[in-house]
Amino acid sequence: MKDALISVVVPVYNVENVLHYCVDSLLEQTYKNLEIILVDDGSSDSSGKICDDYAAKHENIIALHKVNGGQSSARNMGIERASGEYIGFIDSDDWINAGMYQYLYDLIIKYGADIAGVKRISVFNHSCVSLKQPKERISEKRGRQVLQYYMEESVKNGGSSVCLCLFSAKVICGVRFRDGKIYEDIDFKYKVMEKAGIYVESNQIMYYYLQSQSSTSLASFKYRDYELIEATRILVDLSKNESYGSVHYLSMVRLARSSFSLLSRIAYLGFDCSVSKSDRTAIIRDLTNRLRKDYFFLLASPMPVNRKIMMSLICININCLRVPLRIYEKIRLKIRGKNVKLTDQIAH
Repeated sequence: MKDALISVVVPVYNVENVLHYCVDSLLEQTYKNLEIILVDDGSSDSSGKICDDYAAKHENIIALHKVNGGQSSARNMGIERASGEYIGFIDSDDWINAGMYQYLYDLIIKYGADIAGVKRISVFNHSCVSLKQPKERISEKRGRQVLQYYMEESVKNGGSSVCLCLFSAKVICGVRFRDGKIYEDIDFKYKVMEKAGIYVESNQIMYYYLQSQSSTSLASFKYRDYELIEATRILVDLSKNESYGSVHYLSMVRLARSSFSLLSRIAYLGFDCSVSKSDRTAIIRDLTNRLRKDYFFLLASPMPVNRKIMMSLICININCLRVPLRIYEKIRLKIRGKNVKLTDQIAH
């Protein structure tokens, strides 16, 4: 039986120097029945031309162009054009293991799943990744357990990326990303998880997530980062009638910890130059007041202990967190370095 068609949507915006890493990793996939949809979101550099060049050379690549509207609108255009039985997403400055989509597809077939996911690792350049994989561990969730698991993971590590998953097109049917918004993965993934009958996740690391100043998760604080609070508030609204387990409670925890997440970003990365100096004190005060209001609620929540310690420090003063946060990050990167070797050549 012929393998099903997989459509992979790649939103593209001003990534002329790194786009080839992403697209080449898709072309090198061991799973060959792949439709690659590059959506140029009104790039002002040569990214759009690069998309067209790839499409001219490869029959399975489609290049689309649109007026700039943000990553969410580019993904939505890709979904509308997708003809695959399964749909995946990749950000245009990241890349993936050559076996990722074959592995995800095999998981879906083996478990009869609607969605399959893997893990990612953060990297700081497009060097070769020689990775020591952990012993394979598969987690299978059924029915309302799927949503419960998603919210538990969201509270523990804030993770909500759609790029780590392969979705059946039927669970995406009727679901779209919120146009013009960031943190759009959060509520989109909730909606598709809600429709999934079976979700299976592996601990194998297959996605290489580039940490750069243009990355939403590594960039310094901008005004629109307040949209994280908006996105997590949507989770609370979506789950208000959810009776299974602690889904609604976990959505309230996710909302409450948003102010902590934003304060941590400010402590570690500071403010973007677009944020006026007169507003910076007010933003810190507002987020700190929000966090102090929810402090005891979060203290009793399943949020990780290390995050609770950091939260306690930041409630005293944001400066109390700066040094511990940098030490924590150095330790984390050192541990990661034992399992990852970076060289000068890219390999998939």
